[in-house]
Order: sequence, then structure tokens, then C-alpha cells
Amino acid sequence: MKTKSTNMELVKFEKSSSVFTKTYSVIHNNGNTCLEQKIHLSMDDFGNFDLNVEMDGFPRIDDEIDALLKYGDWLERLGVAIRREAKRSVKRGAQ
Repeated sequence: MKTKSTNMELVKFEKSSSVFTKTYSVIHNNGNTCLEQKIHLSMDDFGNFDLNVEMDGFPRIDDEIDALLKYGDWLERLGVAIRREAKRSVKRGAQ
């Protein structure tokens, strides 16, 4: 899979007395298409994480196998972007 560019930006942060929630915009550009999705990460007082990925804009595909393959491609692209941006964050000293 070719990757032209990736980006992961914190777009929302909420903190209540027992939970914090962060929303990230994750972008993967392969030179032909740009995939942008939101990831919601929550952590409770016990350190338990809950993660949700929005998959907005998924195209209508009539064939089951093609739909599964397209979904797998999107997940793989998001994984590339997350790993790449997490490594950059560590290099910058973020924790």
C-alpha cells in the first residue's frame, strides 16, 4: 500500500469527573484518494480504554466480498496513519 501522507489531529477533548474523551481526525492519503475518519478514545478512572471508529462515507457496494475487502482496505489505511502519527508523536516527546 502506497502512502503519500498521513495526519492525526486532536479535534475534541472532554473531561468529566470520571472519564476523559478525545476525538481525533485521522487522515490517510495514498495519492489517489484521501480517507478521513474520526476516532473516539475514552478512558475511565480505572484506566480502562474504550475506542470507537466512525466509518462515514463508506460507499454502497453490492457484492459482499468486495464490501469486506473495501472495509479491510479502509481499516488498513487507518492503521498505517495511526502507527505513523503515533511514532511521530513519540519522537516529539508526547506521551
